[in-house]
Amino acid sequence: MPKALRGPIETVIKKQPKCSSTSHPVTVFSPQRPLFSSSGKVLVTKTLITLWNRLLGSYQAESTKEIFPFLYAEQDSQSIDDNTGIDVADNEKWQIGFGSNASVGEMIFHLYYTLSDVDTAAWVIAFCIIDKLQLQHSVNNHLRLSSNSSSCNETSFRFHLGNKWRNLFVAFCLALKWHTDYNITLNYMIDLLPHSSQDRQQLRKLSALTERRMCYSLGYNVFVSPENLLQLLEQFLACEERICLMEDITNDSSLGRFFL
Repeated sequence: MPKALRGPIETVIKKQPKCSSTSHPVTVFSPQRPLFSSSGKVLVTKTLITLWNRLLGSYQAESTKEIFPFLYAEQDSQSIDDNTGIDVADNEKWQIGFGSNASVGEMIFHLYYTLSDVDTAAWVIAFCIIDKLQLQHSVNNHLRLSSNSSSCNETSFRFHLGNKWRNLFVAFCLALKWHTDYNITLNYMIDLLPHSSQDRQQLRKLSALTERRMCYSLGYNVFVSPENLLQLLEQFLACEERICLMEDITNDSSLGRFFL
């Protein structure tokens, strides 16, 4: 199993511009359930959710400028796979295990505390994987326009907002598979969800199909480097927010394995 993020993270950090002294407000997610953990860990998870929301927000802004955007809210004839149902919106199926009013943040909190050994870095890597998918889609779009083709590239992964729970979950699973030494399977991760066995069976099938589509779109290269990780943090987080995540990654001996 490939092991990414080789080399001391401190080496990469030195290349990054220093934070300015200007104070930026930290926009964070407030959990609906009380969490029995340190305030520092709660702030880390809130910052991860902030990063996720800003990443999606950037894709939404770009979607208005493209004919075939990476992120789309409504199904269209070139996005639906009638044979597998992979493009049919299923956010409600994921949400039901966390509560009728739950957001994706609830899933991040749940998995963060369930997998305390591999949390912070793995989540940022998951966001980087989705960003790699967005970049690949942009390249495919450019090639399509250059060749005057009127159809969307079928190998390009597109992010349907109706499947955002599933897409993020699968990206997180890929982050764990490719960037840790643990033998982590999709089945194991599905079993960690607070859903009934019947619901988990449905989620398992579509997650496996989504994983295959993501990997195929990336040419089965899910590698994320320390530079990729830090660039994402630099682009979407304020200074205080970046420090919050980086201190948790570099100071935690368990998470340090990502950078060995």
